[in-house]
Amino acid sequence: LEDTLYPEVLQKILNDDHVVQIGQWLIKVDVAKQQVLVLDKKYLDQYSDLASSNLDNKNILVYSTEDEVLEMLQNQVKPSAARTSGLFCRQVKNRDPNLGPNILIESITSSSGLIGQRYIQPGVDYSSYGIYYKLYGNVISKFQQNGTFGFYSYNIPSLTIGCAGSWKINCKNDGSIGNEFTLSNTYENLYTFYSGAKSISKSDVRIIAKSYLTNGSIHETPIFYDSRSN
Repeated sequence: LEDTLYPEVLQKILNDDHVVQIGQWLIKVDVAKQQVLVLDKKYLDQYSDLASSNLDNKNILVYSTEDEVLEMLQNQVKPSAARTSGLFCRQVKNRDPNLGPNILIESITSSSGLIGQRYIQPGVDYSSYGIYYKLYGNVISKFQQNGTFGFYSYNIPSLTIGCAGSWKINCKNDGSIGNEFTLSNTYENLYTFYSGAKSISKSDVRIIAKSYLTNGSIHETPIFYDSRSN
């Protein structure tokens, strides 16, 4: 599967119909509709209904990408009861990308005057796909020239992201990382705090960015905080 709406992990396991078989289940992940459709393999002759998202087929279970679908299937919980049974841990409420401000780090001039300005923008995102979940931070280096952001030659492609924080997986297991730095030689640097088949129920992470300036010095942005809870 090649579809930029889907993370690389899912692109590797989903077929061209966005379907993967896990155990006895044929599972279709529809990111655009935020749905996860499930068909028991004993109804394999009805695969075309799954591939075409024919919801008139009553054998197709319709979950949300916000559900923890694999655990619900394992516990034989139908979609209608998934969010009301109280049996399952709720994911974090705020799943929208949290983008920080564009931080001015330097103005670049020549003998004829101002050429442009370099900015750093931090952000944190949590993505939920029903069978796969990812919490990550990223920083982007931007260059503004004549009022327009773009990637110009003055936008030095050397960016370090520093990450720390903690999170809770499915209300049970804790995860954490402290003061880990990664260097990227592109205009964007991404750090994955967590990825896996269990959802995140709480997280508290922070990131900083370091970038070389044209004079050879290093600029470090203020800490960017992101907290999410269920």
